[in-house]
Amino acid sequence: MNLGYVITVGLITSRLVFGFPMPARIVRGAIKKRRERIQDEMVFGLEQLVNLLNTGISLSEALLHMVDFRLFGRVCEHISSRIQTSKPIDRIIKDVEDSVLTPGQLKIFLGLIQHSHVEGSSRRGAM
Repeated sequence: MNLGYVITVGLITSRLVFGFPMPARIVRGAIKKRRERIQDEMVFGLEQLVNLLNTGISLSEALLHMVDFRLFGRVCEHISSRIQTSKPIDRIIKDVEDSVLTPGQLKIFLGLIQHSHVEGSSRRGAM
């Protein structure tokens, strides 16, 4: 066996062993960063949302105003646009959870949106 053959086999073997799990690590890292970004944006986004709701506008209008908050804003915009189509709120929330890989805090936020929408609808129906 010559030295070139041994080095080539060694390099190929090491690339297979160490390179094979690399795409999975890259994807996991991207998902983690995305979750962290959503959580960071949520801190300021929720404060802005509360301020908007305190002005008296509806929940769906307040959600539309959240577009400045990149990923969190896209989630809010998605929810608001689906609410306008009279799609059931539980289906809207499920769609968001499936598309975003939601972190825990975002799931809580989505649950609050769902509860608020249901409460608001029942109050409008009682009037």
